[in-house]
Amino acid sequence: MEWNRSLRCQELAKTAGRQRGTPNRATYELAAKLDKLGCDPILGIAEIAVSPETPPDLTVRCYAELAQYVHAKRKAVEIRPGDDHEIRVTTERIGA
Repeated sequence: MEWNRSLRCQELAKTAGRQRGTPNRATYELAAKLDKLGCDPILGIAEIAVSPETPPDLTVRCYAELAQYVHAKRKAVEIRPGDDHEIRVTTERIGA
């Protein structure tokens, strides 16, 4: 049998604590405060992102922040010298 740092055997099922995905007390309290204020941070960032008055650099940051809630982050790919991979980088300027 293998033991982890909490001295629970790895082969035994977890019997106590929060279920996976259950928010801890601090997260729950923050969500409750935001709800009481009628504040939805995701909606707020989305509204900033689509506003015509928002500068382009801030728009990009808003979309990048929102994307992590919709799409999984991509893992880095390691390329070592001597690998027989061809790498092509294409850049395109968009806008003026």
